[in-house]
Parts: sequence; structure tokens; C-alpha cells
Amino acid sequence: MAILEPRNASLTAEFQRARIIAATIVIASEQGVGGVTVSRVLTKARMSRRTFYELFDDCGDCLCAAYEQTLDRAASRARPAYEAEKRWVDRVRAGLRAALEFFDERPEFARLCFLQAPAAGEQTLVCRARLVRALAEAVNADYAAERSSRVLPELISQALIGGILEILHARLLADQTIDLAGLSGQLMAVFVLPYLGPAAARRELERGTPPKGERPASNARRKAVTRPPTRLTYRTLLALSTIAESPGLSNRQISDRVGIKDQGQISKLLSRLCELGLIKNGGAGQAKGAANAWRLASSGAHLIQDVGRRSPTEKLERTSSSASGGSRAR
Repeated sequence: MAILEPRNASLTAEFQRARIIAATIVIASEQGVGGVTVSRVLTKARMSRRTFYELFDDCGDCLCAAYEQTLDRAASRARPAYEAEKRWVDRVRAGLRAALEFFDERPEFARLCFLQAPAAGEQTLVCRARLVRALAEAVNADYAAERSSRVLPELISQALIGGILEILHARLLADQTIDLAGLSGQLMAVFVLPYLGPAAARRELERGTPPKGERPASNARRKAVTRPPTRLTYRTLLALSTIAESPGLSNRQISDRVGIKDQGQISKLLSRLCELGLIKNGGAGQAKGAANAWRLASSGAHLIQDVGRRSPTEKLERTSSSASGGSRAR
């Protein structure tokens, strides 16, 4: 394997970490946290045991990282919706609804956060407690700024947030296809009752939640996230990370590492990634009787950086950006 420059090594580590976390979420969603083992994760992610232990202490550490990244993704969805409103009650409602809509769209994340994580051990419970405290502090600070004469003890807000998490856990346990966002009116009534009183709670119940087809796009969703120019399947990620780890590999060398035996298939994949400007060929090329030598282009390096920042399952979204005209790398 080629010696990596520090920056490339950092990008590669981010990419490897993303692949392992993505595999962990898939396995936890399908088999529960009890089914998450190092061997299964490595098989799914196509990574070495050595790489796993360079990035994580054990399975518990990996599950905790997956849980934290999922929460970060939900927060990134809820935060803009929350901050776009002026009144405290409108802020809480918008943030809660945006978060629940996110979990409805990504049920594997909902299963991880509300069903699997509580059984994953002390690390995820500590992370959950930290989340509850942070949310309670933020909600109380905004409430105090609006109604400085009536501030509730922080323990009340922590109990309310913890109670909402338990309600979501129970509802998903009973029916994993439930419309979580459809519960936002009832959950808001529970939350505002000690803050604003029974009349405000009744208003939240009466307000309810619009049916799915009538819900306005959340503020967070209106701010379109830049999507990669092609579908990020495991094999696409494997090809890009393989090239990042060992610049200058030929088609056959990449196919051996990625696990694509059909040389025509790997040729099409690499050609497509090259057309999209993600990789470039530094060799003479097969047209001249020489092997290709693939390297990441600058846009490919930026994509890896973006993959490291985004949540693991989102990195594997099988959607195409409008800029690519729906094209896919196969």
C-alpha cells in the first residue's frame, strides 16, 4: 500500500470510519444490537480488523459513534426549523416536528435511536443523558429569554424530554411503521403543559399535525443539502476509498480490492466516476496498451470530506442530484 500524505490519511480514516458506522447501523437495524459483532461489521463494510481497532475501541464504542452521528443528523434537521421561528412555543413545535419527520423518512435511524440504543449499554445511555441535558438547557434558556418572570427548574424539562423519548420507544416497539410526526400535536401538549398551562396544551392538541401529504416542507428541508453527483453504493464508496488509500492502482487492482470480478463492470464504474470528475487517470491508458493509474480528483477528495461529516446512512443514499440528471454509477 502506498504511503499516504497526512491529509490523505485523514480523509481515508474519515471514509473508513463512515463505512464502518454505516455497516453498524444496517446490522443493528436488521438484527438488533445483539447482532452487531466486529466480524459482521467488518464483513459488511469490507474492512480489516486492524482498521476497525485503529478507529474504535470495541463494538460498544462503534455503536455509540453510530448513535451520536444519528443524533447529530437529527439535530441538523431540527435546528434550522427551530431557529427560524420567533416565539418559544413555535420554535419547540417546529424543531420537534422536523426531528420526527426526519425519523419517519429514515426508519433505520428511528430504530437505532429509540429501540436499539437503550439496550446497547452504558456508553449510549451516557450519550442519551447528555443529549437530554443539552436540549433541556437550550429550551429553558429560550423560555427564560421570552418569559423571564416564570422560569421552571431544569429537572422538569429533562423529565419532559425523557418522557417523550420513552413514548417514542413504546410506540415504535408496538408498531415500527407508525407515523412519528403524527404524534407531534400530542407530544407538544404534554411538553407545554407545565410551561404555558392547560389552555396552551389544548391549543396544541387542537392544532394537531397535518396529514403527511399536506405538511409543509420544513425550513431545514428547504435548505437543500448538496448531494453527490452519483449514487453512493457500497461499491462506489469502496472504489473511491481504495483509490484514496492507494493512488495509481489499475482497473484490475481496484476490481480485486472492491470485489468486482467483471472487468467490464469495473471499467464502466471507473469511467463514470472519471466523467463525473471524482477521479482522474494518471496512466497512459488502455488505448495505448498501458494500464490505467487512477487517482482522486479534487472533487473526489471533497466528496470524501463530506462523507466524513454526514451521517453514515445518508452517505449511502441511492439518490441522484438534479445536476447529474438522475445518472447513476454502476
